[in-house]
Amino acid sequence: MEHFIKPLFARYQVSLGNAYSPSSAWLALERFNLKSACIRQAELGNEQYVEANPTTAKMKTFSNRFFYSALLLLCLMPLSVSADVVWPALYLEERLMSLEFIGLGLLVELIVICGVFKFSLPLALLADIVANAASSILGIILIPLSGIVWEIFPGMIINYIFHWGTFNPVGWGASFVLACLVNVALEGYILKHVFKQSFNRKTFFWLLFANACSVGIAFASLWWEPPIL
Repeated sequence: MEHFIKPLFARYQVSLGNAYSPSSAWLALERFNLKSACIRQAELGNEQYVEANPTTAKMKTFSNRFFYSALLLLCLMPLSVSADVVWPALYLEERLMSLEFIGLGLLVELIVICGVFKFSLPLALLADIVANAASSILGIILIPLSGIVWEIFPGMIINYIFHWGTFNPVGWGASFVLACLVNVALEGYILKHVFKQSFNRKTFFWLLFANACSVGIAFASLWWEPPIL
């Protein structure tokens, strides 16, 4: 038995020594240190770039996030367009996505941005396009979702009290107000965090006025060109 165990134990010691010899351990440590140094160097380079170009770095970060958010929402868009269950906000959002109302919104808000934020015309046009792109793409989901929230509460209670269906005057009015507020929130976020403009009560009401004009015309078009319910 002893003659059988000793060779096995010796072989185990040799294999252990080869696996964990000082030379192999030192090579593994060198590789780890080299990898850590490369990662740290890349991090320092990124930090230096952000410090030297803060606006460009923030715009790049925003554009990446906006691209992936837009891609996700575009994938989800057919779900809202082809929904079997409908409610007022869904029809309003579909109308807001029409090219003529997008163009109208761009024009009205361009005037407001030039007047309120004192931008030059090229910068105002850029801010107008970016803010409206964000509100249009994100609004595909957020505006119908706000309508669902309304229908759950307090719309359900109002419909029960007055024995109304989903498409009633209060529901339509709430859809209009919620669409304006969603757009103002998204556009205000872009103007504040991307273009570094103050978003206070004054700018809030001016953006609300601009959106009320553009959304209001799209809302009114539901009466002169009614959707098929």
